[in-house]
Amino acid sequence: WGAGHQRRAVTMASAGGGVHSKRRRGSHVLGVALLSLAWLVLARPGAFTSCAAAPNGVTGRRDSDLIRVVLGEDPSRPSFEIVVRGKTWLASSQPYLRHEGTTRTPENGTLELVGTGAISGADAKLGPYDGVSWEWATTSRDGTRVTMKTAVKWFPHGVVLFEQTFPDGARWTQTPGLDCGPGRPEMATCPACASMTWPGLASAFPTFSRDPAVAQEDLGFLEFYGIFENGESGAWGPRLGEWPKDDIVGGLSSGPIALFNKRGEALVISSHGSFMSASHDQGLETLDFGTMGSLTSLPAGFSVSHVLVASRGGVNKAFRAWGDHLLSYYGKPPQWSKNGGDVTSSYIGYTTDNGAYYYYNPMPGEDMLGTLLKVHEYANEAGIPYRHVLLDSWWYYKDPRDGSVVLWEARAGTPQ
Repeated sequence: WGAGHQRRAVTMASAGGGVHSKRRRGSHVLGVALLSLAWLVLARPGAFTSCAAAPNGVTGRRDSDLIRVVLGEDPSRPSFEIVVRGKTWLASSQPYLRHEGTTRTPENGTLELVGTGAISGADAKLGPYDGVSWEWATTSRDGTRVTMKTAVKWFPHGVVLFEQTFPDGARWTQTPGLDCGPGRPEMATCPACASMTWPGLASAFPTFSRDPAVAQEDLGFLEFYGIFENGESGAWGPRLGEWPKDDIVGGLSSGPIALFNKRGEALVISSHGSFMSASHDQGLETLDFGTMGSLTSLPAGFSVSHVLVASRGGVNKAFRAWGDHLLSYYGKPPQWSKNGGDVTSSYIGYTTDNGAYYYYNPMPGEDMLGTLLKVHEYANEAGIPYRHVLLDSWWYYKDPRDGSVVLWEARAGTPQ
């Protein structure tokens, strides 16, 4: 932790702020009530704030902070909390790494903390940051050491990054077995693809405790998952629940997660780099973010990262801020913009895809052609300015076992 930081919790304050001592508050159990869906559309204005750095010893304006990272007391057991407007929402647990077929953790003595320190610098895309890094090591069967580096970085605009790096790589990292239901467990996809998961992760950081005593106010969550990230059937919508009481899906079909309170403050957590290798997994005691459990090895120098983006304007605004962050970070212009955006992302359209009312469900007494003609008539009468239409899979030949296309031609009886 550095001189003067040992045996105490440290809060990294907001822009213009400094580092000050803060004893961890005693936890207490909060009753959790199911949060109203209306919270998702709260539109109270709010800007991003976070925990940027200042010279040590300088106290800044912390009363306007939205989010802070608070470091734990014990340097031998690194920990931190995510604090939103003075209330703890999340508390970290310990990282882990799969190596040579076993899970290496600090708890079982096979993942040793060998270094820690404060970090600061300037990201080329995100600007100045401060943070903390930890270095871990485990011993291979041949006696060689394998290291895992983790870091948390915070930026002065409501963004926190969590990073894992593997200078030496790792081998035999895969967790046991694909949980894909009956059928084809060896396939990358299966009939129950929305519930498909590969239990566990090859590595994890951050990991957050699911102890109900951690959160100091009632929280709900929203998780995108499944077919089209729209639920198990592709039509159920995202999963809503109470944090940490209700289960988070996780796994190969999971997407970003939002936590939110009754006041409209919200944060979104998702992968931020190495997207095709990143995942999250819920255990009995923790919610973990890291690399997919299906990975058989991690190459030397490999890294993966996750991001937390916070907002005061409700879940919708938090997701917009999260999306804007990723678009900006990776140099992608907003495709919904009329300045160069394509038709499907810039204008309203009509779809007959999975989840639509008339998906394999024509109007009584009508076939699909008659149904769509009536939809067109209604849109004209109501002044709905559809600019494009999507005709989904009801018109071509599919494999009845899994719905995959077998012939890209109109089925008999399909209107031409």
